[in-house]
Amino acid sequence: VSVSTAAVTPFCPYSSAAKSLSLVFLAGFIVCSTAFTAGGSSFARRVRITIASERADDPAAPTLPKPTTFLEAEDFGLRLFGEDAYEDALAMFEASLDLPGSGFDIVRTRSGNGPNPSGGAPNPGGGKKIWFPSNEEAHCAKYNMACCYVALGKSSQGLSLLEEIIVSGFTDFETIRKDSTLSRIGPELDNLLGRYEPKGGKLFGGFSKFFGN
Repeated sequence: VSVSTAAVTPFCPYSSAAKSLSLVFLAGFIVCSTAFTAGGSSFARRVRITIASERADDPAAPTLPKPTTFLEAEDFGLRLFGEDAYEDALAMFEASLDLPGSGFDIVRTRSGNGPNPSGGAPNPGGGKKIWFPSNEEAHCAKYNMACCYVALGKSSQGLSLLEEIIVSGFTDFETIRKDSTLSRIGPELDNLLGRYEPKGGKLFGGFSKFFGN
């Protein structure tokens, strides 16, 4: 599918649709244009999706794809956003939060000779990795969800998601301020950033300052 990226605001480094965009690598983050991204790796893949116009023209066209990982869901979401299919893109970004990402935890197994029903003490030699989106990936997904809500005319929901990621550690206020989609929120966005942005300027001078940008 050929997708024009000129009007696409959300961005995640795992998207193959983002290869033609200008990337700026920042201390553990990647920022493209004015959108926030998370993670330090970039993967190029070719993914076949059904775009909104195809579904409208053909009632028998397949429904939305069912991604199995965070990366796949974000990639699908970005492509759908690029086709102005904001509802479908929102569904993909939301689904990505429940799929395996780069974050993980280890669930320890127990030895089989314990006196209690749980099976005894934790077995230090065994365990199972449980994969989930990292904090940065969750920020990426929720940022993109906020963009979808704003594009759909639901600025209040977008604003709530932005506040959620700021409270949970997102500090790139300059990225939010420059975002062409989020700017549609208006004065309420400035009020939100004013409540959390460090007084006297950007936190640590902004991520881009590490690379002289």
